Amino acid sequence: MGSPPADGQITFVVAGRLYAVSSDGAVQCLADLGGRSPTWLSWSPDGDEVLIGPDALLRADGTISATGYFADNTNVRWSAPTGKALLAPKATTGQLIWRNAHDSNDRIDVSFADGITSAAYHPAGKHIVAAGIGRDGLGPGVFVASNRGANAQRIGALEPGTTATEVAFDMSGDSMVFVHRHADGGSHLHRFHFASPTQGTLGYLETLADLPDVTPTHLVVSSVDEGDVAWTQAYSPANASTIVMLGGSTTTVSADSPEPDHIAESLGWLPGHRLLISSRSADPSAGAAFNLWEWSPTGMRSVLDGVSAAATRTMHGQYHEMTTVLGSGFG
Repeated sequence: MGSPPADGQITFVVAGRLYAVSSDGAVQCLADLGGRSPTWLSWSPDGDEVLIGPDALLRADGTISATGYFADNTNVRWSAPTGKALLAPKATTGQLIWRNAHDSNDRIDVSFADGITSAAYHPAGKHIVAAGIGRDGLGPGVFVASNRGANAQRIGALEPGTTATEVAFDMSGDSMVFVHRHADGGSHLHRFHFASPTQGTLGYLETLADLPDVTPTHLVVSSVDEGDVAWTQAYSPANASTIVMLGGSTTTVSADSPEPDHIAESLGWLPGHRLLISSRSADPSAGAAFNLWEWSPTGMRSVLDGVSAAATRTMHGQYHEMTTVLGSGFG
């Protein structure tokens, strides 16, 4: 499939084939998926391989292999920086399972908390952040550990009965974003800034958004433009909005679907502060296919109608090594 262009590509599935469209409008068929019609895509950090559903991997040579994860486990994430492995919590137990991307039988339990709901690799690949129940007796929280689950440290404590979900690192790896879901139905969107060892602290927490009535979903943090964050706010199954925050600003902008009676969901970022969103009919009888739009600070443009899955394909931008020094912890 080759490498993605410098300005990225929008990829999508139609009728069992994987396509890519570049910023100049050129469309190419990347692969025939052999009868598969996935509803979820996720590209590796260097853009040469793609998950066509959580349970199947389309390799660079065009072959398809099983990942070992269940087809409904959309918490599967690529390892960093090259995507040699996959990572996901088990829905039944919350164990964090690492698997070799090309050999699903090569697997390790790298749990460093219990009941893990979401996890992500730092861009440099030497650390993992996960949300779950701490083994230090202090309840739920967000934790950082080595890429094998050792020397875990708590980023922050969460009140009992709450959970943290959808953790994601920014491009540089200097901070990470996560959703804090409260027992009363509201949420906060937080950014944790990692400090250098000379500062004598692990880091500090910033609140990006206070959302008393909704829980954000589809959290996407840009890996090509520092500080860009987007999420979807669903007030009901038929009423969802995509919210954009650019360059570390706490000012939000709406990126709603311009189509009447459609709901917008954030899918991924492209270079130049461009956001891919899905526009799906709010009418359940309309079927599972959706339309694609690209949002940018200058406006919204239609990309394509009637796709079953879509994702952005980019090369990861410049990142830093994590300078946090992990202690003995409790992992």
